[in-house]
Amino acid sequence: MHPNNGFIERILLIDDDPDDCILFRQALQEFATGIEVFTTDRIENAIRKVEQCFPNLIFLDIKIPGLDGFDFLRTMRYHPKTARIPVIMYSSSQNPVDVTRSYGLGANLFFRKPSSYTGIVENLRAIFELPWNDPNEITLQFFRNGKYAPFQLNEPGESC
Repeated sequence: MHPNNGFIERILLIDDDPDDCILFRQALQEFATGIEVFTTDRIENAIRKVEQCFPNLIFLDIKIPGLDGFDFLRTMRYHPKTARIPVIMYSSSQNPVDVTRSYGLGANLFFRKPSSYTGIVENLRAIFELPWNDPNEITLQFFRNGKYAPFQLNEPGESC
């Protein structure tokens, strides 16, 4: 059994770093067995991958060679079959411009990649406890009136 009463059954992770993909899969298995994780490392393949696996949730890195995560998000939001799939921008960027741009293009959440494995597990667990049956409500928790609140639990050993 996994969080969200079974709402999230399939995830697409779009990330060009194979190590990040491996860590993501392992971290997810710590608390959410049974969720299928599909990956692609190229934006050019991402729409086809979405149509093949039709994920309930997409984790999207911004900085990918060629077309970037912003390009994909823009395309996805205009494509009728993919417009309503919740998207989490999953990036190492701490640039406020990237966060604001992500939400402006229709991301439901901006999640900065944690620097430790424990941080990945705990943050993913918290993400999966959010009410993904209403992704717009999640967006409003973290981005409202042009201002955002970062989603990031403290890394182990960090203080507030």
